[in-house]
Amino acid sequence: MLLLFLFSISITPYTSDAISQRIECFKSINKWQEQKAAVLGEEKIGEFVESGACHFITHRLILINTKKGKEDYSTVEVQYTPLYNKVIFHFIKVYKVDGRTIEIPLEKVEDLPLATRVIFWGERKKTITIPGIEVGDVIELCYEVYGVQVALLSKDEFTEYTPPMEEEFYYVELFQDYIPILKKTFRVEGPLTKALNHKIYYRMGIENKGMISSEKGEENGKFYYQVVGELMSPIEKEPEMLPKGEIATKVIVTTISDWEKLSRWMYEITEPMLSTDDAIKDKVKQLTRGEKSNLDKINGLFHFVSDSIRYIGLSMGEGEGYTPHPVTMTFRERGGVCKDKAALLTAMLREAGFESYICMTSAMERIEDIPANQFNHAVTAIKSDSGYIFLDPTWGNFSREWFCFLEQQQSILVATKEGETLMKTRAKGGKSVPIIIDASFNISEKGELKGSLKFIFNYGIEQWIRNLFHYLKREEWEESVKSQFLSYYGTEIRIDTFSIQNLNTMDSLLKIDIDFSIPDYGIISGEYFLFPSPSLTLLRNFSSSFMYLSSLPDRRYPFYSLFCISSDDINAFVSIPDGYLPLLTPLNLQEESSFGKLSYSCERKGNRIDERIAYSFDKGFIYPEEYESFKDYTSKAYKKSKEWIILRREN
Repeated sequence: MLLLFLFSISITPYTSDAISQRIECFKSINKWQEQKAAVLGEEKIGEFVESGACHFITHRLILINTKKGKEDYSTVEVQYTPLYNKVIFHFIKVYKVDGRTIEIPLEKVEDLPLATRVIFWGERKKTITIPGIEVGDVIELCYEVYGVQVALLSKDEFTEYTPPMEEEFYYVELFQDYIPILKKTFRVEGPLTKALNHKIYYRMGIENKGMISSEKGEENGKFYYQVVGELMSPIEKEPEMLPKGEIATKVIVTTISDWEKLSRWMYEITEPMLSTDDAIKDKVKQLTRGEKSNLDKINGLFHFVSDSIRYIGLSMGEGEGYTPHPVTMTFRERGGVCKDKAALLTAMLREAGFESYICMTSAMERIEDIPANQFNHAVTAIKSDSGYIFLDPTWGNFSREWFCFLEQQQSILVATKEGETLMKTRAKGGKSVPIIIDASFNISEKGELKGSLKFIFNYGIEQWIRNLFHYLKREEWEESVKSQFLSYYGTEIRIDTFSIQNLNTMDSLLKIDIDFSIPDYGIISGEYFLFPSPSLTLLRNFSSSFMYLSSLPDRRYPFYSLFCISSDDINAFVSIPDGYLPLLTPLNLQEESSFGKLSYSCERKGNRIDERIAYSFDKGFIYPEEYESFKDYTSKAYKKSKEWIILRREN
């Protein structure tokens, strides 16, 4: 039925002359000659109807430019979810470098289940591997997708799919990819009764905005909005870079008028799912019984949902998309995805007397300022006198923190009856995620190092270590300790004692104590004894990960700094053998930047060297204009971590 309304859209295949002209145009652009492939042309043309359901036809022309391009682009694959949409191929052609044209039989297109790890909603893919692809060949393909990007199922016989917000349409289209795009057209048509908001977001690699043009108008009793991009530079992959949707130039179109409307809609569809039963009420009483403070009550409920409700998405019929399953189902099955865990925590908090709501956000991706369903994650909010407190029970497994440190300053929308506007989560710096270390080292006259390390961890890095030791077998713990904490001391390490405190106790800080020894630590040469500062070697464990991120000559895109860290307190002393005096010790250092603080001080006290180190990294995201300063700061820390101590025997 839907196709009868939408099939006015049609695509005309490229002619041989048009393909030749585009190949010549590509070859004239010197900076692209090493690219593995290129999109010579792409048209994505679609239409949506009053219900918000849409239909898009994609017509793409891809040039295979290198052997790597053969490997990556000889298989055509389009993913879809039967709950939300359908995919139909119209044709696939190959224009061979020797002048032949081969049409691939569509019966060779396979419809296969998509491999998944934790979410099983029946995702599938239409795929075909094209035989005999050579460098210089051009692949032309045309397929259509109809339905919605993410949907709630409808019982309406008129159409199989209803959008998340019924009668509302939105779409996000990227205008950059990991290969260059010679020309791309995106066009959407819709009823004149719908007001379409639209905006282009320009990102890196777009030398000037003139490379993209747009127009809108009316045609054949419908409105249209069209964007054309030419000579779109490829995205270059870099370590820990942000997702493609965060750094690509993109177009967002939506009929949603404001954030408040989106907030009210989310409230309306989630509220019916929050009704509790006696089992949930009894569990809330059990978890909060005897707890005197609100903080303790929230902690108990948060960790129950975080730790006891496994993250798994099973298709359960008309409950997918944005609507959470009934909290009674999530509680009974002890499983669900982010929306289900957030809904259960919201309901349990309400039972305990807190004013709580479900929120929509986007994990690790920016939410642009135009009202649209750009969300990929759900969390919980508690309303307090000072505003909202956010909790993420999906991320909070083994964490003493309620909200992920990587999502600082992220956009978030609280679902309320009155409607909320888009707001930001709190900002957090490295000082909120400290590592406190007390260390003592003893160097014997024969060169054996004995070390004692006492770690106190908190927040993000604490959660990471808790997870590490929870999922490792006990017999694997010792090797993990060596690799995580002692790797830069060398290979001849013996663990003498090792203990973990509070691994399963969320109301206490995680502590790890390690005693280790290393024979032949350093170099003894005549009256001199040289060895790496064992205290500064600890610094190398933290700074080395940032060195990996600063290994490129320059960067074009923002990237994650893994996590903010702070080791504001590394207090250490090194006992040296009788009969030796320090001849040379590392110089004091005081370095402050926008990224954090690095300081080192050293004091000689008889046969002991006292050292104090502070190292913090306060930013979760680094932008290209900050990269040189980032490299300078991280390299100073790493360079400092490799300094040695020189002793001299007394006459």
